Amino acid sequence: MEWNEQAAQQTIQELIKKAQTDPEFRQLALSDANAAIGKINALPIPESFKVRFVDNAGANLTVVLPD
Repeated sequence: MEWNEQAAQQTIQELIKKAQTDPEFRQLALSDANAAIGKINALPIPESFKVRFVDNAGANLTVVLPD
C-alpha cells in the first residue's frame, strides 16, 4: 500500500482531531511532523515529501507563503 490523496486526507483529518484533544500529541506534530503522522498512519512518507504543521494559537489568520 502507498500514499494517495485519500490516504493523505484521511490521515490529516485524524491527526487534526487528535491534536485538538491531546496536547502532547499536538506538540509532537509541531516539533516532528513525520513522527506524528507515523502515529496515525504507518505508511512511510517519501523522503522527498516535506510536511510542517504550525500552531494557529492566538492568530486570527495564518497564511502559508509559497516556495
